[in-house]
Amino acid sequence: MKQKNRFAPATMGLMFAFLVGAGCDSGTLTSEPTDEGSETSVDSGGDTSASNETGAETGSETGTETGTETETETGTETGTETGSETGAETGAETGSETGTETGTETGTETGTETGTETGNGQVDSGTENTQEPNQEYEARYQVTFNATWSALTHPINFPNDPHFSPLVGMVHSEQSVMWESGQIASDGMEQMAETGGTSILLTEIQALINEGVALSVIEGGGVSTSPNSVSAEIVINQDYPLVSLVSMLAPSPDWFIGVNGLNLFDANEGSFVKSQMVSLKLYDAGTDNGMGFTSIDENTDPRSPVSLLSSFPMDTDFLDGEPVVGELRFDLLE
Repeated sequence: MKQKNRFAPATMGLMFAFLVGAGCDSGTLTSEPTDEGSETSVDSGGDTSASNETGAETGSETGTETGTETETETGTETGTETGSETGAETGAETGSETGTETGTETGTETGTETGTETGNGQVDSGTENTQEPNQEYEARYQVTFNATWSALTHPINFPNDPHFSPLVGMVHSEQSVMWESGQIASDGMEQMAETGGTSILLTEIQALINEGVALSVIEGGGVSTSPNSVSAEIVINQDYPLVSLVSMLAPSPDWFIGVNGLNLFDANEGSFVKSQMVSLKLYDAGTDNGMGFTSIDENTDPRSPVSLLSSFPMDTDFLDGEPVVGELRFDLLE
């Protein structure tokens, strides 16, 4: 039978001493991580550090790791990532790194990362911080013209065909005016007040839009028989918050209803007006000399300023534009 070789105790002791003196490195020893994901690193000085890993890696590392990532506490990393890490990692990587990195990633990073890492190593929580505006920039309104003109409200010489021409106007800024009491009517206003036509006035409004002092044209239906109502929608914004709107009362020489530069944005409150109602008095455009509903055409030359209508008692009921002939209502749409 072949005898097994055995070392004598003394021989084994000598070999152990030899291995200790010549074969062991005086550097750092790193223990393998436990199954629960915790690892303990021990160096030659006897220091021990414990760390917990969450996700790919979470921990406080003071040693050298092998595997996917190799790290030196205060030196250089190579491989997937090289660096000196002294923080906590969560997710793909969360940590405070103060080393020199080479390989896949090189850089100096400071801070704590959660989620996606930013290029300068600062925190990126994945949530964009945006400030909501205090109010909406623009608003949509429904405009309703309620015509109340009738034989009951205005019995003197009430005509057989009471009606109002199509609504026409504009959304604009304070830098433009379509019409104004006390001012001379434009050609477009003359055409609208005498015939109900809108072509010239629309051309004038478009010129203001081209100049940047008006936003848009307003066009709506007319009231074929008064009393009745008609509606339209408009859009305004904070830069163009004013509305000017007119319609001819017919038959008449040059009489009309309307609003001039109605502001629907309350700058003090920082919000759009929810609802606005305007009682409609009757205006004289100052372009025709007629005194009654069915007077013959007789141009006023030169034109007189626009004013509230006052007539002789035998001609109409109107005095300083009253009794009113209806109302315009502006309601904010949600």
